[in-house]
Amino acid sequence: LGPSLGSSTLFSGLLYLGAGLTSDGDWWGTEQVIYFGAMIYANTLIAVCLGWALGAFFTQRELTSLVLYIITLVAALSSGFLVRSSTLVSGWQWVYQGSYLQWTFSGLMLNQFQGQLYYTNCQPGQDLLENPTSIV
Repeated sequence: LGPSLGSSTLFSGLLYLGAGLTSDGDWWGTEQVIYFGAMIYANTLIAVCLGWALGAFFTQRELTSLVLYIITLVAALSSGFLVRSSTLVSGWQWVYQGSYLQWTFSGLMLNQFQGQLYYTNCQPGQDLLENPTSIV
């Protein structure tokens, strides 16, 4: 688990700076970057543990990789980032609630943007390409 901590720390530091998530220009020692790193590390640990569990269940490495890829793909698609939770079929709402990526993504968004208001002219069902200036 040590290499996971090192890679998560490096990745989260580079991603945090590269995405421009700093609000005050000083990210060393702030709670936001620590929380961001913790969520990246949590995602890494969940994926590693899920891979270990699947590896213990399946004897073929290729099948383990395929099943882990499918689980991660479904978790990413249902996290609310690529597909909104309100547009999921009612029978698939449990996937949204069970997605580990959804919980960490939601936590990251609340941590980074809590208390800030963002307005857009887009309404549900409106094509974003019709009014590209409304994308926040």
